[in-house]
Amino acid sequence: MGLLSWPKQLFYNLGSRVAIFLVRRRIKKGRTQPHVWLVLARLHEVRREYNTAVEVLRMGLKEFPNNPILNSHLKRLENHSG
Repeated sequence: MGLLSWPKQLFYNLGSRVAIFLVRRRIKKGRTQPHVWLVLARLHEVRREYNTAVEVLRMGLKEFPNNPILNSHLKRLENHSG
């Protein structure tokens, strides 16, 4: 990692952690839609936390069974990690 890319990476890591915290807080308050679960999964995916992203999508599917978008992203991630 170059000297100039270090602050950018630090900012990105901190920003994504804050975003994950805020989305999880929204889920805990019970105000969810399928896209909230997708956003949380994508945040974990870009952090290369693939197992967590799969887990999040499965939790979203428990609340919104047979949602086509959550299902397609879950299949894509399962193929990626498998």
